[in-house]
Amino acid sequence: MVELASAVGGGKLDRELDLDELALDIEAEEVRYNPEDYHGIILRFDTEGPAVIIYRSGAFSISGAPSLDVLHNTFDLFEDLLSDLFGDDVPGYEVGFEVRNLVLVEEYKSPDPPLNLSSLSIYLGMENVEYEPEQFPGIFYRPEDSPGLFLIFGTGKLVLTGVRDWDTARQSFERLRGELDELYRQSVT
Repeated sequence: MVELASAVGGGKLDRELDLDELALDIEAEEVRYNPEDYHGIILRFDTEGPAVIIYRSGAFSISGAPSLDVLHNTFDLFEDLLSDLFGDDVPGYEVGFEVRNLVLVEEYKSPDPPLNLSSLSIYLGMENVEYEPEQFPGIFYRPEDSPGLFLIFGTGKLVLTGVRDWDTARQSFERLRGELDELYRQSVT
């Protein structure tokens, strides 16, 4: 079963921001701004919650949300914060808020664990695969027909990143499971 591990979203306000002033005005559980260490404000409404990163250009990113609901709720809190800070002069959005990346995980139950990553990398096509077992214990697989990138581990753990919606993720996992099943059928015959 495919599970969401993390969701990232963001957008861009239609104005530049004075981060020195903004960092002093923000009221949140955690606010960090040290331009010598990092060029954006990092805030959290909950110490265990997603991070909202705000840049001088007006761009913002929300990362580390364990679900799409939490991602959207964090954005709602961020919008409320902007409304409190700017009053009727709330900045608009050039891009609007959008989901930018989902990280999803699934366990593939192979008939003969562990997965043979050397055979799999050849089967999936060397032009779509990066596999350096001395440097990383898994395969980086970018299917031609998917916007995402898979990490495939010998244990059967499959990680997909780079997709923006569940439908694309489900289709990508279905195709990969089909390819893995086909590889096992060919190895048995």
